[in-house]
Amino acid sequence: MARRSKIAGHALYSGNPAVANRHRVRFRIGDTDSADYLVSDEEIDAMLTDEGSVLNAAAACAEHLAAYFSREVDSSSTEANLSWSNSQKAEAYRQLAKDLRARATRSGLGGSDGGVYAGGISKDDKEANRDDTDIVQPAFFRGMMEQPGTKGPFAEDQDNDWCRD
Repeated sequence: MARRSKIAGHALYSGNPAVANRHRVRFRIGDTDSADYLVSDEEIDAMLTDEGSVLNAAAACAEHLAAYFSREVDSSSTEANLSWSNSQKAEAYRQLAKDLRARATRSGLGGSDGGVYAGGISKDDKEANRDDTDIVQPAFFRGMMEQPGTKGPFAEDQDNDWCRD
């Protein structure tokens, strides 16, 4: 892979992931050696745009690196007693991508729906849902069988939030 950090205009990794989203992605995938970046700034920026979050962008970059190392062959030199395994690098980046995607999903950044929503937990949320004309209203609600002027089975201090006056 080309040493991309030497290209003019590329910011060097500062050692502080809080500086910018690009640095957060580099930190997540371990691409922090400014002398030998594996992913270019432009590629990271594109993944941030496409993926919509740092965790998903980091996962996409890890998938890219897994694909890159998958096409490289494992090599060894008996004379120098050295070997390098690109297949292990590919598997490591594949697993990293999987872990990052799982983390993004757990943090609510994983799906196209933007995460899980649990509605009707707070009184304000229930009131907002009741007043929303676009939301499907419940078929049953507390107090629906009470007649005006009569006292129902619920104490007056209870929250009959779906009861319509």
